[in-house]
Amino acid sequence: MMYCFTLIRKKHQTVNLKMKHLIFFLMLVPCILKAQTNETNSFGVSTNMYVVNNKLPYIDIGLGCPYTYKECRQGKFLLDYGTDTTSIDLYGFPGSRIDSLSNHRYTIYIFQNFFTHYFYDNQDYYSYYFPEGIRQAGIIGTDFLSQYVITLDYQERKVYRGDSTMPIFNRANLKNLGFAAASTRGYFSNDEKKLFDLKLPQKSNNPAIPLFIGDDNNNVQCPAQLDPGYDDDVITKSGKKVSNLININDAYFDALLKKKIIYGLDKSDPILLPNRNSSDTLYKCIFSKKFDIKIVGVNSEIILPQNTLNWNIYLKVSSKEGLAAGGITTFPFPAAQIGASLLTQCSKIIFDPFTSLIWFQQKN
Repeated sequence: MMYCFTLIRKKHQTVNLKMKHLIFFLMLVPCILKAQTNETNSFGVSTNMYVVNNKLPYIDIGLGCPYTYKECRQGKFLLDYGTDTTSIDLYGFPGSRIDSLSNHRYTIYIFQNFFTHYFYDNQDYYSYYFPEGIRQAGIIGTDFLSQYVITLDYQERKVYRGDSTMPIFNRANLKNLGFAAASTRGYFSNDEKKLFDLKLPQKSNNPAIPLFIGDDNNNVQCPAQLDPGYDDDVITKSGKKVSNLININDAYFDALLKKKIIYGLDKSDPILLPNRNSSDTLYKCIFSKKFDIKIVGVNSEIILPQNTLNWNIYLKVSSKEGLAAGGITTFPFPAAQIGASLLTQCSKIIFDPFTSLIWFQQKN
């Protein structure tokens, strides 16, 4: 509602300015309160999320739209915190192939706004990928995602783009809403200067949270990359279905072996994870006895307690090409990778690169 205030001056009549300001303020109070209420309860600008294979988060992105959204060609992109780079499949949009840009800077429409961003693209070959019948048009990596507070709402099938100044992201507010936080300090941030120097050949700005395997008296803790874009429902070489994977690297395997938490590998039925130019092989870890898997929060609380009988620990071994692509197999210290299954146990997950925290809200 728009108010028009006319100050009528009559001869010999004066207006009390303080009273005028008070009246003006009182008339605006309902609008102010309404705006504050909406902002307080909002996680930011939203877009629909397509949960593919019951776990992978996809959103629609418009491409080639310098003026209006109606001119965009819409494709589905995976939100992937396990990769630093954003990429596009030039054949992944309805209609003819997208023309490649020499500077790789494409204008996209996402979260109800236009952005220009650098995309790696496939100019020379087709890269068809149809998870659960969806034609994937690209991947949004942390080069884009680390600039915003992103909330994945698995319950309402929404993705929100916010910023750290919004009232909803106040720590007390989030705790009141049932969120618990795990730290990604040194592994995920909006500022690359705050990242650990991992002495790796490639950049790594992927959220990793504290994980330990073992029991209260004998365990090994490590940073575990949390990857909502990793579909951990896989098939072994013999055709057996395996889900709820936690992949570990050589250094973590050796540490668990030294502690006698595990005693070896079962190489009889490996899992092959083919990538574009390489493949990774997974071997099942054999444990000496019952063990716990715990995600440790910022206040040493256990987040999302897991039934270890439902989880499978595999050693990840990369080919030479796979090592060049980066990931936990290149880390010289114990590290792990958690797939999308863990995240779907939450109603909402907030990735906040500004505070280097991930907030988990468990389903009721």
